Amino acid sequence: MVGPPALSVPTGSFGPWTIHTPGYGQTDTEERIEGAAKEIEMERGASAEPIAPQPNETNDERSIKELIEQLGEQTQVLARKEVELAKAEVTEKGKRLGVGAGAFGAAGIIGLLAFGALTAAFVLLLATAVDAWVAALIVAAVYAAIAGIAALVGRGQVQRGTPPVPEMAIDSTKEDVETVKRSAREGHA
Repeated sequence: MVGPPALSVPTGSFGPWTIHTPGYGQTDTEERIEGAAKEIEMERGASAEPIAPQPNETNDERSIKELIEQLGEQTQVLARKEVELAKAEVTEKGKRLGVGAGAFGAAGIIGLLAFGALTAAFVLLLATAVDAWVAALIVAAVYAAIAGIAALVGRGQVQRGTPPVPEMAIDSTKEDVETVKRSAREGHA
C-alpha cells in the first residue's frame, strides 16, 4: 500500500512560526531540549547523542509528520531524563537530610547531657545556702515554670495553625470560581 507523498519542508519564517530543518539550524526550543538532555546525560555520566534523522532520508524530504514525531520522541526522552535527574537530586538531598538529622540528634543528646550537668551545678550551688533537697526542689520549680510557659506558647501557636489548610489559597480559588461563573452568566445573558 502506498501512502501519501512526503511533504518537503522548507526552511524559513512563516508568520509567527519558524521552520528549520535539522542540520540547517535549530530553533531555540530544539537547542534547549538537546542542551538539557546533554546536561542530564553528562550529570549521569553517560554520553548524550541527539536523536538523528533516519539514514535513508535527506533533511529536505522529511515531512511535518516525521518532524512532529521526532519532536515527540525527543520530548519524551527529555522528560524521562528530567525525571531521572529529579530522582537523583532528591536522593542526594535525602542523604544530606539524613546526615543532618543524625547530627541534630547527636547534638540534642549531648545538649541534654550538658543540661543535666548544668542542673546538677545549680543544685550544688544552691545547696551551699540551703539544704540539698530544697535546692533540688527550687531548681525543679524553676524548670516547671519555664516548661509551663513554653507549653502555653506552643498551644497558642498550634491553635493558630490548625486546621492545616491553606485557607487563603482556598478563598482565592473560590473567588476565582465565582468570577468565572459570574462572567459566564453575564456572557450568556
